[in-house]
Formats: sequence, C-alpha cells, structure tokens
Amino acid sequence: MKFCARSMGAKLAALRVLLPRPHRDEDSFADQLTALGCQVARLPVLRIVPLLQNTRQQEAFCAELSRYRHVVFVSINAVQIARDLLANSGHDFAPDARFYAVGRATAQALRDLDRALIYPQRDATTEGLLRELQLDQVSGQEFLICRGRDGRNVLRDTLTRRGATVACRDIYAREPSVACQDEIRQLLSERRIDIVAIHSGAVFDALWHLLDDESRSLLRELPLLVPGDRVANLLRDAGCRDLVIADSALTDDMTERLIRWYTRRGCRSAT
Repeated sequence: MKFCARSMGAKLAALRVLLPRPHRDEDSFADQLTALGCQVARLPVLRIVPLLQNTRQQEAFCAELSRYRHVVFVSINAVQIARDLLANSGHDFAPDARFYAVGRATAQALRDLDRALIYPQRDATTEGLLRELQLDQVSGQEFLICRGRDGRNVLRDTLTRRGATVACRDIYAREPSVACQDEIRQLLSERRIDIVAIHSGAVFDALWHLLDDESRSLLRELPLLVPGDRVANLLRDAGCRDLVIADSALTDDMTERLIRWYTRRGCRSAT
C-alpha cells in the first residue's frame, strides 16, 4: 500500500541529497525533503532561457495562443512564460480554450484560469497524457503545444497520427550551466552526497557533461533517484547501476520512493 510522506511525519536523518535540476522559486520537492530532515544541495546544471526575445516574436505568439481551443503545456516553465507574455499583451486565452498539461504540477499552474483542464492523475509523462480519453478522438481538431526547445516529439507525432493538426512552439530552452560545477565536483570528491535526484534525461546529460572522469566514476557509485524507467535506462547506458526508480516525477512519488529506499537501507545497515 502506498503512503504519503507528509502524513507519515517521517524523518530522513540529515540525508544529503544533490538536486541538480533547474532552479525554481517555489520547489515543492526541495521543500518537502528539507521538512523531512534532508540536507538538500540545490545546484542546478541547467538554466531556463525564454526564446521569444523581441516584441514581434512575442506579439505573434500571443496572437496565436489566443486563437487556439486546444493548448498543451509540457511543463511549468511553459505555463509561466506563456502567461507572463500574455499578461503584457493585449491578448488572452480563448474563452472556450481547453488546456492539457503533462502532469499535476503543470496543471496546478493553470488552475486559477476558468478553462477546462485535462492532465494525467498518476503517470506524469507525455505517454500518460496521451492515454486520457479526451485525446483519443481528436481528428479535425487543432492543437498548439507550448514546449521547450529540443523536446520530444511523441506528443506531436501521436496527435497527428490521430488526425489532429498540431503546431509546436518552442518558447524556452534548457541551457547547460557551469556555475555550480566546482561545488558539485567537490561534494562528490569529498563524498558528501548520499543520493542524487535526477528528474529528467536532460538534467542527467547536463550533469554528466560538466563532470570529469573521476567525478563521473564517483557518480556511478551513488544511488540515483529517477522518475521512471525511461530515465533509468538512460542512466544505465552511462554505467549507473544503483537506481532508485519512482513512479513519476511528481513530488509525492519521488519523496515516497526516497523514504522507502532510505528505510530499507537503514534496516540493512542494522542487520
């Protein structure tokens, strides 16, 4: 039976967690770990960069966004950037627009808008969203996907095969950041990290490329918390074997899996 970390009052006894995903002003995962007793090193290896920089690009995007009745957001970043741009324009979402979000956290960023909202309750992935009944019969409908550059094309391709007309707009990029490189390498060399939370393949790639051979070897020795088999397989290809696989990237799923791993590790240490 599954359990919720917040209802357990669990303590993780100063477990040292490296969190290398892009910085968020509000990070429920980091906050939850801290509340449970973890020492969280928030050292991003990626930064989010808006791509629509000039007024003409922003105006064209906002005008397009206001015309679509079916709008898909692949991340919180996509929601925040789109809403910020709309707020500074003379446009708004269509009154009958229907929003689709890849995951609960992204959906939460849209809840205050008076629009229909569809998102997967459990499987916070593109594949989970595509299993929603509302995306089964889409022939003749027009979709706008707001996403990051170099994102996967599974959503676009699947909706197109189902008969929809799909436009993709890359409104931000994930760019590698070396600002925390030295600190991450030092934490690894001094063995002051107990587990690393890898929320996506992009985060792992960025982390991997800023490490030297010695740091990579040390990373391979550590437990790595990942959201599902797709990311786990990417890490296996890099030689990582101690994988702690959560059901999804949702905060509660990642925290729950971390607690179960920590509890079992403690039991083994005591025997």
